[in-house]
Amino acid sequence: MQKTLISTVIALQLAPAWAETLAPIVVTKSAPLLSTSLPTAHLLTNSTLDTGTLLRQLNGVDGSRMGGHGIDPVIHGQKDGRVRIVLDGAEIASGCPNRMDPATVYADLDTYETVNLAPGIITLSEPVENAAAGTLSLVRKLPAKQGIHGLVSAVKSNLIDYGVSTDLSAVGEQGAIRLFVNRTKAQNYQDGNGDTVKASYNHNSYGLLAGWRPDANSLLSVSAERSRTEDARYPGAKMDSPYTEGNILRFRYSRSQVSSWLDTLAANLYRSTVDHLMDNYSFRPAVKKIRIPTDTSTTGASLKLTSTVGKTRWHYGIDHRRENKYAKSQRVIGTNTYVKSYMWPDTRITRTSLFAEATRTLGAHRLTAGLRYDLMDYDAHKVDTDPDGTGPAPTARQLYNTTYKITADTQQNEGNASLLLRWQRALGSWHLAVSASQTPRIPDATERYMAKFARDPLTQTDQSWVGNPNLKTEYHNQINISLQGHALKGYWQAHLWADWVNDYILKDWARNQPQAVHPVTAGWNDKRIIYINKNARLRGIDLSANWALGWATDLTFSSTYVQGYNDTDNRNLAGIPPLSGEIMLTHQPAAVLYGARINWAIDKDAVDPLNAPDENGKIPGWVTLDLYADWRLNAHWQISVGVDNAFDHAYANYLNRRTDPTQGTSYLVNEPGRSFYAKVSAKF
Repeated sequence: MQKTLISTVIALQLAPAWAETLAPIVVTKSAPLLSTSLPTAHLLTNSTLDTGTLLRQLNGVDGSRMGGHGIDPVIHGQKDGRVRIVLDGAEIASGCPNRMDPATVYADLDTYETVNLAPGIITLSEPVENAAAGTLSLVRKLPAKQGIHGLVSAVKSNLIDYGVSTDLSAVGEQGAIRLFVNRTKAQNYQDGNGDTVKASYNHNSYGLLAGWRPDANSLLSVSAERSRTEDARYPGAKMDSPYTEGNILRFRYSRSQVSSWLDTLAANLYRSTVDHLMDNYSFRPAVKKIRIPTDTSTTGASLKLTSTVGKTRWHYGIDHRRENKYAKSQRVIGTNTYVKSYMWPDTRITRTSLFAEATRTLGAHRLTAGLRYDLMDYDAHKVDTDPDGTGPAPTARQLYNTTYKITADTQQNEGNASLLLRWQRALGSWHLAVSASQTPRIPDATERYMAKFARDPLTQTDQSWVGNPNLKTEYHNQINISLQGHALKGYWQAHLWADWVNDYILKDWARNQPQAVHPVTAGWNDKRIIYINKNARLRGIDLSANWALGWATDLTFSSTYVQGYNDTDNRNLAGIPPLSGEIMLTHQPAAVLYGARINWAIDKDAVDPLNAPDENGKIPGWVTLDLYADWRLNAHWQISVGVDNAFDHAYANYLNRRTDPTQGTSYLVNEPGRSFYAKVSAKF
């Protein structure tokens, strides 16, 4: 079977780690060309260890900065419940309603071997109800080489006091065990203006992965891990986080050549939990002390089967996911705490799905058709529980009813169908793939059930944040086109996509939607955040190219462009990033690799004129330069050095959060200024 080198993927990061992890990345004609897979080692030449920041290097992926930890991934201008993040087969629900802890917080990238990016919907064999924008999947592997092996590394930079990681494994004839430990102490950093950005945190994680192969066709594996971050500062929020802790347990079994009619079987079971606390007084002054403890849990299971009938390959099975979220806002007076509101009033969202997908090759053509059906159930158990605060406060249900001009229906169930068609073919040295789909995207717990009651009697401002239990499920009608091949002495990859969304869930100010919400009390300023269905459309293109210039030198260009428009209200969608990209030049004559990377974004001018909560307004474009070198001393030792933002440019990503106005002038949280780093790795 012909294999095609995806040099554009390799060019995302060409820094070498250990030779066996940097084998050429290939794709076969049978694989969907709409997704990208690459070793995580290609993303690790950077002065930070934050996984969300590192994933920004993927073309089509951006991120929103609130502090130094927990950059929130954005794919094609969409985030939160539209981006599915999978950590070695498991999902984990964020513990912070304000997104201090996206799922990437609980993943140390250097403990994973592969990152997969699937923009949009390209298969129905995976869940789609929280993946409208795409899926980022991190994959760990059990080592195959017998014996005892290890990798130890230490890094120091302007952003990190120190970062130390250890990855040990022992492999026998029928089994393997792997232990990984990480410790990071990050500090506040200086932006390009020399101003201090309070972004320090302490992070620890450890985990164990064990596998047993009873025969050549079977593998049974279990894993457990814990991630804990303490003393995290977030200048882009009104609170900081004294701690957040995530735990994940996994159990998996796979078997190939099961029977004459069953080719493969894969079973996966996981459970994840998060315990999170944020407050406004541990690391900053506060007149009125507020703390918000939260906890979440996610349980998932799936059974996937593949069979071949004639020339048709079938993928089919069942999967299940249950997510619980509970958060309460508390007022602290002396040694006592009083509940102000139940922000997540003990929410329950459950999905059970059946799916089938068939692929058939017809000459040069390859056709795929898929069907998926999701049974959804929504509920919140504390919507009628009275807060015990020091002043009158409504229950969650009362807050919904006094906000929206409809009666809240907090317990619902529904069935949603998904459809997919994909066509692929080879065109000489080029490959073309076209995918069309219609899939649901359900309202998440925040959009449906958020119930934060907040009124400031001094300024007479209503600052409540209110979910909408009556939201309709979004339906995304997507077309994804991928074309890649050789032209102009380079290797090119283009991904064009469009998404027409029925009942798009818009996060907006209540004052912008008077037809749907009740007015606040006369004389009060309306700064309520609400959610409402609209119709919207998004479209864009990801483009990348790689040229081998000779003399062990490569040049790479990549860029991404997104448009988003609210058709119902005739306004731009908020939070859509501007045209951006990077240019890379690498030279590796021998054991040392030298690299230069130019990162850029143009001016952001197409903004939401009504200034929705996620809109940051017009901002100027920016350009930065990163330099790095990697020197492999021998088979055991490697040294990496570099400088990010070499010219100390002061800039902010358009998606970044604004600083807390109560702590001074509100402006976007700036990216780090010039940051040097050095890393030493030892393998045995």
